[in-house]
Amino acid sequence: MTSRLRGHPSTGRARRAAVALAAIAAALPASAAVSSFASRAALGATDSIAWGQLGADVTEISGLPAAVTSSNSANATVNNPSGSLWRFDEGGGAYGGNFQPGDALLSTFGTAGPLVVSFATPVARVGAQIQSNTFGAFTGTLEAFGAGNVSLGSVSVAGTSAGAQDNSAPFLGLGSTSLDIVSVRFSITGPQDLDFAINQLDLSQTVVAIPEPQAYALALAGMAVVAGAARRRRRASATS
Repeated sequence: MTSRLRGHPSTGRARRAAVALAAIAAALPASAAVSSFASRAALGATDSIAWGQLGADVTEISGLPAAVTSSNSANATVNNPSGSLWRFDEGGGAYGGNFQPGDALLSTFGTAGPLVVSFATPVARVGAQIQSNTFGAFTGTLEAFGAGNVSLGSVSVAGTSAGAQDNSAPFLGLGSTSLDIVSVRFSITGPQDLDFAINQLDLSQTVVAIPEPQAYALALAGMAVVAGAARRRRRASATS
C-alpha cells in the first residue's frame, strides 16, 4: 500500500504543482517599501514646509544645504548637488507654470538637480506638486532614502508642463511602511532641459499600511487547493 501511494500519478502531479507554486511564491517580490499618492488629500499630511521662508520671488539661495522649518517646527535642509536652488512665485512675473497662482516654489533652475530634502526627524509620508521648467511632456520621480542613504523605493508621475497657472501640476507623493524616511530626492526626465520646480512639501509621520500584492493571495490560494486535493487522493488511495 505504501509503495502504491508513493507512486500514485495524481498524487505526484499534485506534489509537483505544490512545489511549483511554492517556487512562484518565493520568487514574488516582497511588499514594496513605499506606496504612491496622487493627491495631497490622499497623502493625508499633518505637516508642511513652505518655501517662502527661503526668500522672496526670484531669489537664488546661497549656502546650500539651506535650513528650513516646517509649520510644526520640524527641522530639515534642502540641497541641489549639481548647483544652486532658486525661489520663485507662480505668476510672479518670472515664473508662469501649472501651479496655483501665488504658490511659493523651489526650483533647480539651470541645473538638473536632484532637489534633496533631508529631515532631522524621520517622516513616513512626503509629497509635492512638480513641473518641468521647460514646456512639454516630462516624468517626475520622487525617491525616499532611509538611514545610511539606503533607497526605500521611488514613485513617478507623468505630466505636461505648460503655463496655464491652473493648479494642474501633477502631485508626486509617497509613503513608507515605517517611520524611516530621512531624505527624499526629486528629479525629472523628458525635456531637453531637466530643471524643474516643486511647491509646498507636505509631510506626515503616520505610517502607511500597504496591502500584500494580489499575486501573493492567488499563489497561496492555489497552493492550499493543490495541497487539499493531494490529501484527499492519499486518503482515497489508502482505503482502496
